Amino acid sequence: MEEGESIEQAAIREVKEETGLEIRLGRLIGVYSKPSEGALAMTFAGNVEGGELKTGHEVIDVGYFPMTKLPENVRDHLRQRVEDFQANLPYTVIRTQ
Repeated sequence: MEEGESIEQAAIREVKEETGLEIRLGRLIGVYSKPSEGALAMTFAGNVEGGELKTGHEVIDVGYFPMTKLPENVRDHLRQRVEDFQANLPYTVIRTQ
């Protein structure tokens, strides 16, 4: 997050910077702490509203994949977040990763 930015604004900006896509946020899927990195991440569902899929300054490749056929090199903590989304739970997941 940048100074003066809301969580929602930060999420929308980060997606635009890293993928070129303009999104509308949906529900909060999970809050994930990574104590070994001193990091806290929030994962939202969302819908693409515009833009063009492309790489950003922190991303080397982008693409669309069925959730059941994610690329082999997807990191475990990110795969867990996709699984949390697919579970469609009626509450927000809180996990340490």
